Amino acid sequence: MSFSYKGDGASDIDRGDYANDQSSTPTRSSLSSTTTLYENSAFLTFEARVQALSQGLLDIRNVSHTVGSTSALLKVADHLRYDLQLVYDLLVRMESSYFQGTKGYSSYLMNNPLFIEEQRQHAAEVEDVGDISEGLEILGGSIKSLLGSINDVSDFSEERVNIALGRGSQEILYRADSLTLFRDRLHEPDIIAYVNDVVRLLNEQFEPITRALESFVSQGVPMIQAEQDKSGRAYQNLSTTSALLSSVTASAIQYTLSYQEGTLARTTNTLWIISLCFSIASALHSQLAYYWIGHIHRTPALKLSVLGSILIARAPLLFFVVSTIAFSGGLIAFSFLNFGAMGIGAVAISCTSVTLGTMCLAVAWLVQEKFEYFLSKIAHGLQGLRQAFRSRPAISRVFEWDASTANSTDEKQLESGIVYRDNAPSSLMPSNILGFRVPSMASASISAIAPSLNSLPSPSSLHTGAAGASLLSSARAARVQKAAISSAISSPSLPSLRFRGARRTPPSWVQSLKEMSEAARVYLHSSPVEDLLFSPDGAFLISRDRGNRFNIFEIHPTLDIDPTPITKWEQSGRALHIAWRPYSSEDDASTRNIFATVYSDRVTLWQIRGEVCRTRGSA
Repeated sequence: MSFSYKGDGASDIDRGDYANDQSSTPTRSSLSSTTTLYENSAFLTFEARVQALSQGLLDIRNVSHTVGSTSALLKVADHLRYDLQLVYDLLVRMESSYFQGTKGYSSYLMNNPLFIEEQRQHAAEVEDVGDISEGLEILGGSIKSLLGSINDVSDFSEERVNIALGRGSQEILYRADSLTLFRDRLHEPDIIAYVNDVVRLLNEQFEPITRALESFVSQGVPMIQAEQDKSGRAYQNLSTTSALLSSVTASAIQYTLSYQEGTLARTTNTLWIISLCFSIASALHSQLAYYWIGHIHRTPALKLSVLGSILIARAPLLFFVVSTIAFSGGLIAFSFLNFGAMGIGAVAISCTSVTLGTMCLAVAWLVQEKFEYFLSKIAHGLQGLRQAFRSRPAISRVFEWDASTANSTDEKQLESGIVYRDNAPSSLMPSNILGFRVPSMASASISAIAPSLNSLPSPSSLHTGAAGASLLSSARAARVQKAAISSAISSPSLPSLRFRGARRTPPSWVQSLKEMSEAARVYLHSSPVEDLLFSPDGAFLISRDRGNRFNIFEIHPTLDIDPTPITKWEQSGRALHIAWRPYSSEDDASTRNIFATVYSDRVTLWQIRGEVCRTRGSA
């Protein structure tokens, strides 16, 4: 949604005639012609992409009902359409509740659903950020289930579909998890603007997801049908061959029924009866498999048990192999039974050895296939054990390094399992207006957050109303300057680990952070670390966790980090920013190592002197 919230309840977007007259229910065509509220806005884009995604899900239902193993896919697609309507209703209700001049339009939208006319899921009134978070969590889970259902369809594997749906579900679930941090704070301007930014995230994810679904409908479904038709023809051919073999075997048995005495006679009859039974079974199972591969409610072969896979997918060929071997053996025995001469028996053995060898190779192939399947399952289990016992880094958050250091995709995936583009922004991050990425800013960007930190008059003057109000208003204004802050931030993670200041931090400090013991990390912070910020002169490192517990570490001249903090304290409230005063070579002991913690209602200045951190003032 593209509204800018103002404290007085007004928006800086011109609403035209619609804002002045909301007594009549508007139409969408009249809205687009009489107001600029939704023209080229993120919300109109969101509405269009929700409709496009819903149409893509409907297309899947229309074209996939003839494809085997798609019953789960169709069910998940229907659920996702309802979840889209649910999230859309939530965002519209939030829009009408916290942005002036939108109640008429949102009321029209609620009474005229986008795409679900019957059995709609009505969203409750948005009373807390948790409502939006729960809606996004449901939506992300449905997209993840849709990806799993598409992958369950046999004979289809498209990496673009996996990437689009996988990344979309991960980013939406990540944003839902981030929103849980702001429960009971929906009435705060910054939080409203942050929740308002959810539409931008959904716009970015719905477009590739829609293209992926279109690709599945236009390319995937025809490919699946072609593969299933190919398999169907193979089963039909096998059924025909098995039926022919059974008829030949039945005719041959008629000539040996009169032979009742002797080992050769009994062996011949036994082998041909076995061949007849298995050839009939092969013909019947081929027909069953032919209908099974195209059945909408079937279970994919890859997800069957070993016994189920053999009985459904491999049984026709296996039965045909057994039938052929038995018939060939009976033919050899029959040659010795009737002709008695060794020459004729040798010819029979030589001629049938080719068929017997081929059938033995087929048996070996079936056994090897299942053996390799078991080996892959064992390897997958061992890989899971290795990942379970793999050591964790000292800071349990997602990291990104500067371009001067090595790109570490493995470190970034340790906790979230999400692959980010190296050194590039990501929409997973909360909006810049909340200031969670202040630690990754350059020193020059610190002045954008607290411009008066560079020229503080004196500690005592902070207690005056004018200076305190100026500093607080500057800090608040910086949180809503998204474009200005975005230019100084390039980290995709929360928090980002960037090294700024007068001297550049060498990569060895990164290694020191990684080598901090797990016991020390648990002792230092009982909840995940959110902020890591080096002082401009590189002498100190501040860490803050979700519980608002602060630790200050000293950086030794040998570029080692002392695992024991020089000081630690816990502050009431939730710090939105930590900003160091820019370093200057002219600073003396009274103006060195000063930093500010910025809250929604106050700014507190701190100074590190030796092994003590004291408060210099608060405004």
